[in-house]
Amino acid sequence: MTSHYPKSRCYSQTASGDFRFACAIGEKNLGARYLQEAATKRLLSPGFHTTKYVDRKEKEAKRRYLRTKRPEFQKRRLFLKEQRTNLRKKKEDMEGIQYESNMGLLSTNVAHDSILITEGINEEINEADDNGTQVSEPIAVFFDLETSSFSKESDILQIAAQYNKSKFSVYVNPTQKIAAQASEANGLTNVRGELMLNGTRVPSIPLRLALDAFRNFLTKLKHPVVLVAHNCKFDAPILINSVKKMTMTDDFGSVVVGFADTLPLIKSVTNRKGKGECTLTGLASWLQISADGAHNAVYDVLMLVQIIENLQITTKQLMDRSITWSDTIASIRDAEKSATLLKTLDKLGTCISTGMKKKIADADITYEDLINTFRDDGDAGIKKLLGKDENDKVRVTKTKTIIENLLNHLRTKGL
Repeated sequence: MTSHYPKSRCYSQTASGDFRFACAIGEKNLGARYLQEAATKRLLSPGFHTTKYVDRKEKEAKRRYLRTKRPEFQKRRLFLKEQRTNLRKKKEDMEGIQYESNMGLLSTNVAHDSILITEGINEEINEADDNGTQVSEPIAVFFDLETSSFSKESDILQIAAQYNKSKFSVYVNPTQKIAAQASEANGLTNVRGELMLNGTRVPSIPLRLALDAFRNFLTKLKHPVVLVAHNCKFDAPILINSVKKMTMTDDFGSVVVGFADTLPLIKSVTNRKGKGECTLTGLASWLQISADGAHNAVYDVLMLVQIIENLQITTKQLMDRSITWSDTIASIRDAEKSATLLKTLDKLGTCISTGMKKKIADADITYEDLINTFRDDGDAGIKKLLGKDENDKVRVTKTKTIIENLLNHLRTKGL
């Protein structure tokens, strides 16, 4: 059909349309010799060139048939089929099933069964007006994520949140392997695309539906929301990356106005700075709060709420330390850019420390910038590049030893 009746051109309103369709059927059923049989039935000679063409096409078809019977061909076909199935499964995990009989845009039953929402929103939010519009005063909503690894690109496996008596929880379909370290902590594993908690399957839904349900939960609070998490510098980038992946940045940005991290605040309030002292379980043990169910997002949120209440940390303190939604996105973008620049500085080897390389990357300086500056302006150019900027602030460093080590490396390049 592709060769005789291509979709890229319209033949349905032409005289040749029916003939093209018939030719496609004839070639499927009889092979290329359908041309000779059609000519014979019309009392026409197939002709020398037609016969030669048919012979060539039949030989090609026979070679193709024999090739398909080879074991290596069949293995390759099964491999490609498995790849297509895995790709379809991955897309369905993220976006939901797209082709199915009697299918709607959203399976309400599946979504409802997979989402836990305990809410007393109407009783708690009295500031909302009769029209249901948002009140300008932001509120602090505690949240937590369980993820497939500690990478910024990991899957979200569970989202939980709490505002007063209103609680939200949802499990998310995994689309990649769950790291052993993560499974050891949260008990979640990926078994052939199914999310398991301590060996038992849990109801889960695609990421898009989970994020949409989370946004709807936040919207019902009728307030701008500041999302609060313990060690939020880990949770916020993963949430934002997932939101961006699902093209829902504007949807969340209209509800979530910022993020707040309780970890540095608790450290400053309690002055506990020892290893493990300010983890959720460490704080819970210190304050004699139950840590049962730790590393499940629902219980981690509950534990954090109890810790905040016990330490008498106010909403104002959280808001004062919050970072806006747009600034968080900008900082994530800057961090990604710095990471890319940092890779270019690997060529410096061990002439300077990793921390100094990071400072150079944060200053938006690449290895090529160093090379070009040294080639054009020599030692003075490097000192100026790393030294004070136009605002009289040190861009990277003015330490003579560090600069001299860097210059020695550049001199070895023969520039």
